[in-house]
Amino acid sequence: MGKDKPNANPQQPKMDRFTTTVPRRQASPDASAEKNPDSDKLAEILAAIQTSRQALEGQIGGVQAEVSLIRQDLRNVVDRVTETEGRVSELEDTVKDLKSNLQRVTAVAGRLEFRAEDAENRARRNNLRFVGFSEGIEGGRPEEFIEEWIRSWAPTGVLSSCFVVERAHRTLVRRPPVGAPPRPMIAKILNYKDRDVILRQAREKGEVSHNGQKIMIFPDYTLQVQKARKTYEAVKIKLRAMGLKYMLLFPAKLKVLHEGRSHFFTTPQSAWDWATESPNIQCNKIPPWGNATDLERESSTENTLAQEETGKRARSRRRRQRSTRERVDTSELGEHTSAGAGDLETTGREGSEMEDSNTVS
Repeated sequence: MGKDKPNANPQQPKMDRFTTTVPRRQASPDASAEKNPDSDKLAEILAAIQTSRQALEGQIGGVQAEVSLIRQDLRNVVDRVTETEGRVSELEDTVKDLKSNLQRVTAVAGRLEFRAEDAENRARRNNLRFVGFSEGIEGGRPEEFIEEWIRSWAPTGVLSSCFVVERAHRTLVRRPPVGAPPRPMIAKILNYKDRDVILRQAREKGEVSHNGQKIMIFPDYTLQVQKARKTYEAVKIKLRAMGLKYMLLFPAKLKVLHEGRSHFFTTPQSAWDWATESPNIQCNKIPPWGNATDLERESSTENTLAQEETGKRARSRRRRQRSTRERVDTSELGEHTSAGAGDLETTGREGSEMEDSNTVS
């Protein structure tokens, strides 16, 4: 009994007798209960972070897809802009060429228009325009009527032995109503020298008439030339008031005789300035507006020219409409194609002759 008992557990070291062994404290259920709420919150936070991360990853994936589409669209836009720049460059080159071609064509058209105008005036240079003959007084023989009337007042021997009025007719406008100014008559003189003699003799005679009615004689010009000559009207009135002699040269050039010298003017403004500023010109107290009857007749001539031009356009339009109707009828019938084409060609020639009849040829 007095002896010490041997150590039952050889692995367990011997402890000093002075060492006090403290028993291990076991976790109480209350302490675990106090730590569980923090753990749950941390788990919730981790779960929320994971959920947010997954959501962000999904959104970032969508943004990346959109950016990829935008990049592709941008590449397409760049390609299209490059293509557009090339096309614009080509168009600029084309427009540049077209501008140069347009200028060339405009110049050519201007020259052709001038030549056509000149050719028409040359076709009319043997013509005379008579204003003042009553409607219908020529009967059915206008050439003989004009020829006999000219011989009645022209001095003997001034006209050539071959003086002939080749053709004559009224202007191609609608017959005016009763009381309205009569239509002018156009006559083609066979000999150009006789035409000049008639104009000169009428100018020297001062006034020619038929059955007491004053007749005015003018050269027959195109409408454009008539309009250009009409712009000198105010200058002519002023020159008549000053007692100066003048004449209008073809196509629209004013010649003024003063103190034995000839002055030429190509614009009405230059002639007006010369007549106004020249200190050597004295007014002869002639009524400033000249002969009112003459002015009315000249105005009537201009109105007749405009009516002629309108009438020509209307007749040309009616011929085109008639030709169109004939072509439609021919295509509907489907027969006599050759005859129909011949009729249309004949109609076109007749219409062309009617349109050209304004210029006595």
